[in-house]
Amino acid sequence: MTFRLVQELADDGIDVAVARRVLKVSRSGFYEWRDRSLSARDLADAYLANAVETVHAMSRGSHGTPAGSGNVPPSPDSPASSPTHKAPVSTATGTPPPSPPADKPPTTKPAGCVLAP
Repeated sequence: MTFRLVQELADDGIDVAVARRVLKVSRSGFYEWRDRSLSARDLADAYLANAVETVHAMSRGSHGTPAGSGNVPPSPDSPASSPTHKAPVSTATGTPPPSPPADKPPTTKPAGCVLAP
């Protein structure tokens, strides 16, 4: 992580030697890290990050939107510990469907309902 910080500082115009000295990073260690090829884990992480960005863009930014951003009204029966919970909304009326009886949990999504964007 320190090597990455040295690189970021160098990208911002700070002399590499100064950054290394302040952060107590050896010259040989930094240049060995810089010239090393990506590990399999780093490559897999990069592919995953690209996939997440692609899905987010394809969902028009609706997936991964923080709770309270104004996109979805809070549902009175949604668990407080689930910040990504989105209540189903009827496509015909734009309102949430009626809640099922408390003694019988829903087994499927009500017909004509989709997750609110």
